[in-house]
Amino acid sequence: MTMLRNPRIAAITALVLCLPIVIILSLITLGVESDIVRQVRVLNGGASRLGSVISLGAILLLTIPILLLFLSIVGAFVVDQLPCWAGVPNCD
Repeated sequence: MTMLRNPRIAAITALVLCLPIVIILSLITLGVESDIVRQVRVLNGGASRLGSVISLGAILLLTIPILLLFLSIVGAFVVDQLPCWAGVPNCD
């Protein structure tokens, strides 16, 4: 069964994909910190190095999937519109 035939599967898939992001954003908004963040803030000597590694990992984990999603959308648009740009009649 595909997602087009059963919209319930599409809704569940969207919920599963969006739920972690919503949970993380709500925890950040409410100021709830995990144990790792507390340990990084408690450490004085190695906090800068450990904090920068964690920050770099978080930046990469957030930017790479967003970049891949953006590139896939642009690629799908180009593939869809390429016949129109090439001059094929009646392309929709």
